[in-house]
Amino acid sequence: MNEPLYAGIELGGTKTICLIGSGVDSIRDQLQIPTTNPADTLGQLHTFLASQGELAGIGIGAFGPVNIDPASANYGCIESTPKPGWSHTSVVPFFRERFSCPINLDTDVNAAAIAEHQHGNGKGLRNFIYITVGTGIGGGALIEGAPVRGNSHPEMGHIALPRHMADETFLSACPYHQNCAEGLASGSALRKRWGMPLNEFPPEHPAWDMQASYLAEFFHSLTLLFSPQRIIVGGGVSSEQLLARVRTALYKKLNGYVDALKLEASLESYLCLPELAGNAGPLGSLMLAYPEYRRH
Repeated sequence: MNEPLYAGIELGGTKTICLIGSGVDSIRDQLQIPTTNPADTLGQLHTFLASQGELAGIGIGAFGPVNIDPASANYGCIESTPKPGWSHTSVVPFFRERFSCPINLDTDVNAAAIAEHQHGNGKGLRNFIYITVGTGIGGGALIEGAPVRGNSHPEMGHIALPRHMADETFLSACPYHQNCAEGLASGSALRKRWGMPLNEFPPEHPAWDMQASYLAEFFHSLTLLFSPQRIIVGGGVSSEQLLARVRTALYKKLNGYVDALKLEASLESYLCLPELAGNAGPLGSLMLAYPEYRRH
């Protein structure tokens, strides 16, 4: 008897990755395309999935804001988003019209967190936060192994941050907020402010310390709000070179207040890269297709 075949779609702000397999250790095929406009992106995914034969389930980890409430009439629809052309795009309805298998959607960061919890740096932890710093900034919190949800999903990337003293005149990259983490410290903000990505700057460039300061402010708030056992930081902007600076800045901001983090060395395991690297989102999206992760 053949094993059931699942599809996992990580619908990211810059690129979309689709995996086909019977599990995270048995990937049969994959597709990677730019996330352009909804018609082209969803159309290419449909063509790829239709070529795979019978699917037992489709899991989707999507950028947001996105409606993740299975009881809602708008479940699986992108809400008001800074990504041009994608507001009010019906993602789950698009696939339901074309495939008869169960379809489960969550945020891309929750998907990545689920994968890290089972197979990466979240293994064995009761609670942790997964942050992605890429085109935008998003975050998912797993408490007792389950993603935190409320009226919708958390929008950690839009937490307000104080301005860096050398950044008072910068026009935020977020069209909704002048002083949020995404507007000041995302990959889009870095390109808007400096004209190129962070990893192209020499180590002595002030961009590094400004970025570290913003992320330390961000993680300071998350540390006090959620008391996580770990913060895992993925996304295209993240690197060990950057996190080393963020740890130093975060240690100074905490100022000995959190007992578990009173030693600077403790931040090396507290603030870390994902063990699954760029595979966390796609693998987590595949896991969302499994029966045990479906919410409806």
